[in-house]
Amino acid sequence: MFRRNSILLIFLINATFCAQKLLNVNVIYRHGDRTPISTAPTDPYQEDFWGLPWGTLTVTGMQQQYANGLKLKARYIDQLKLVNATYSPYETYVKSAQTDRCIQSAGANMAAFYSDSTFRPIDPNWPNNYTPMPIHLNPAPDREYEPGKGCDKVEELYVERTAANPTFVAYELSHAKLFQTWEQNTNLGILQIKDFFDYFDTVVCEKDHNLTLPAWVTPAIFKEAEDVKSQTLDYLDGMAGFGKPDDIQMIRLRGGPLMKTIQSTWIENSQYKFYVHSAHDTTVDAMLYVLAAKTTALGKIQPDYAATLIFETWKMDDGSLAIQVLFSTNAYDNLHIITSAVSGCPVGDFCPVTQFLNRNNPYIPDDIQKECQK
Repeated sequence: MFRRNSILLIFLINATFCAQKLLNVNVIYRHGDRTPISTAPTDPYQEDFWGLPWGTLTVTGMQQQYANGLKLKARYIDQLKLVNATYSPYETYVKSAQTDRCIQSAGANMAAFYSDSTFRPIDPNWPNNYTPMPIHLNPAPDREYEPGKGCDKVEELYVERTAANPTFVAYELSHAKLFQTWEQNTNLGILQIKDFFDYFDTVVCEKDHNLTLPAWVTPAIFKEAEDVKSQTLDYLDGMAGFGKPDDIQMIRLRGGPLMKTIQSTWIENSQYKFYVHSAHDTTVDAMLYVLAAKTTALGKIQPDYAATLIFETWKMDDGSLAIQVLFSTNAYDNLHIITSAVSGCPVGDFCPVTQFLNRNNPYIPDDIQKECQK
């Protein structure tokens, strides 16, 4: 996992910022802690146990995003003075995936980001330092924040990488006993490996909330399930593995739409200075796949709650533009510069925009609607 000594990092940041100008920022983060998306009929923790609908942001999740917002505030309001401490619709633009947990996460994050706002309505009972902000949504299907959504070609490529890959089929068969145990104890029809992941996600969520897991989920079974997940999820979504190289088309269809939107802001006079994208772990993953930086940033694990990926557009001393890429693994982790991990970029904290755009070309769809057809 990517780490740097924080004191050295602060020194390097201050040293390189002196003669440069930050033009704009794109922030992509996963929502905060949530309830499970669904569960099995045999699970003792049904929806009424949680007291919230499935997939809903929890109080812990709100706290995580508030902490994440304070971290972003410290960098882009307090330190770098990119935007004013009081919200301005001319400076900040917030978009979210259509799910409630992402919309709520954006609200919690922005409440912290603008917690020093001097906005004061006439009503004396108005909450201190709180400004309601517009949170924009994409029309359905949301291909920016829901990678592969409504894309038939993605499903076709998925079959090619699973059922049509003998090496992967053999791997699945080697874990057949695990899947059978899972199916027998959940009364769920596990027809493909993604069906298995759906309920394992629920088990992980229950474990994160310190709940007692079913007796049949022994430490050995949990560890095997965890290993299967870490070995396969990146591969299923386009990374190399099981005798196959990176699937550029899969990565392009899943991560290309959002990258295309973000790189359109890499100009000197963009409409806004602070762009926010509140989305999912799959969204963050899809962007890391496009950058070929997933292994450097996270290894084989998936993005944690409030994991944050940032693209900063800088004007350099010679007048050229460059991108700096940062990442934090969760709400409480420091931001780390990972520009050097981006394939096709030079070693260092900055990548020239022209060079970045060139390395991005294979991942940017011309017409996503056409490319998603089988």
